[in-house]
Amino acid sequence: MDHAAVSVYCRIRPLRTADADRGTMLISSDSKTVSLAHSGECYNFSFDRVFDSDASQQNMFDGVRVAECVFDVLGGYNATIFAYGQTASGKTHTMEGMDIFHPVTRGIIPRSATALFQACSQAPSDIEFAIKVSFVEIYMERIRDLIDPFGQKRTNLQIREDPSTGVYVAGCTEAFVTNECELLKCMTIGRKSRATAATGMNEGSSRSHSVLCITVLQRNTETDSKRVGKLVLVDLAGSEMVRKSQAAGQQLEEAKKINKSLSALGQVINALTDEKKVHVPYRDSKLTRMLQDSLGGNAKTALIVAASASAENSFETLSTLKFGQRAKAIKNKPKINERKSVEELTNLLHKAEAAIDMQSTYINALEMQVASSSKPGTSTPKLLGTCSHDAESMAVILALQQKIAALNEELAEERAESKRCSTETQDLTTLLHQKESLLLEAGELMKEVEAKMEENVRDRADLVAKNEMLIKAKVQNEERAHFRIRELGLRLEKANAVDARLRKEEADEAAISQGVSGGATTSVASHSFKKDAKGIP
Repeated sequence: MDHAAVSVYCRIRPLRTADADRGTMLISSDSKTVSLAHSGECYNFSFDRVFDSDASQQNMFDGVRVAECVFDVLGGYNATIFAYGQTASGKTHTMEGMDIFHPVTRGIIPRSATALFQACSQAPSDIEFAIKVSFVEIYMERIRDLIDPFGQKRTNLQIREDPSTGVYVAGCTEAFVTNECELLKCMTIGRKSRATAATGMNEGSSRSHSVLCITVLQRNTETDSKRVGKLVLVDLAGSEMVRKSQAAGQQLEEAKKINKSLSALGQVINALTDEKKVHVPYRDSKLTRMLQDSLGGNAKTALIVAASASAENSFETLSTLKFGQRAKAIKNKPKINERKSVEELTNLLHKAEAAIDMQSTYINALEMQVASSSKPGTSTPKLLGTCSHDAESMAVILALQQKIAALNEELAEERAESKRCSTETQDLTTLLHQKESLLLEAGELMKEVEAKMEENVRDRADLVAKNEMLIKAKVQNEERAHFRIRELGLRLEKANAVDARLRKEEADEAAISQGVSGGATTSVASHSFKKDAKGIP
């Protein structure tokens, strides 16, 4: 395991018109030194590289050696690049840029995406890649997911730690990307969701710390070995003085949380650089907890301190430069995140056993020579020479014994790793068989479902046909009923007409009959009157 110091770079922001009127106090004497005059004293700081106000975005990308960080990630290492400084010092401009798609103004993050996919395209053909991206922000000490595809914008994610993969955010969205455009699209979505606000020092001040994590998963198709590398790109919110930023209300509460988390970051760096301190307070803040691997852990880290050359900001600039100076003393312990295949572990095991056998044979020979030289009357062996060489031989033997002990330890570790890989392989094989059986069962169920669906389709077709027949029969019955009704209506009309005609005929006959009977009665009555008249005396 290599011990790598944190690389620290300084970028001086160009002066604004209002700042230029108040004068400057930062002078970059050369490419690695910054001089600052404050309160009548001159402070000198040395960094890995200093960028003056004329440095372009490409100069920053090349000077910070971001391309090397990308190759380290492809080699299985973890790498972190983050920017620190007061508000309005140019951190977001350095990390993201004004336009992430513009070839000139884009910052370190979009340029890293370009370098990553270019490197992947140049990799050997037997290497398979899978790249996933997560983008979160720490706002008011709560972790929010910035690329949640369902728009839920989960706002209180928790930090977890895994012995093999390190610190991670549980439950955050991890989007798999296949090219630079997809990665930048995720970044664009996250930037729109990030908390920003206008303050007295910056029109678009970041009110949260953003963490973009790019995880590169690799697999060698020939040896089946795997590597995992992470590139963590952090844009910190700036420390601010309330009297300058004029924060009030919600912005004031945000400023308190930002300053508190940055203070915790400073305490972590102080603890890491102080040999007397045993405890490192990573858990005092969500920010320091997320950066635990990057500060003193398994990562290669680059820090960019953004400074203002304005005399008005001399106190904040001095504090920023001191922060960077302390961070240079941090020693990380980066290692390759690699999981060897069973074959590779077996080969290493055989090599270690052969080395141990050879060393054991040599030690036995030396011990025999030492024993024979210690007998009286025995000449000194040529291999050891005179008695004065006995101490050297014993030292060699002790060194070899220590080496054998170390080899035995390595051998035990390799055996344990081989056993673990074998167990994991068996577990995966069992799981694979279980999944195959489940797939077969699922296939059978699918066939049954398809058969039932076909049967349902046929039944439905039969029902539809029957329904159509019923509808047709109903229509025919309705037509017949209407026809019968019309027929009955006509018959009724005809019957009514006949009845009316018969009634009329009966009435006429009755009238005629009545007229005839009336005439006969009149003549009879007249005849009777005449007869009576004749009989009157």
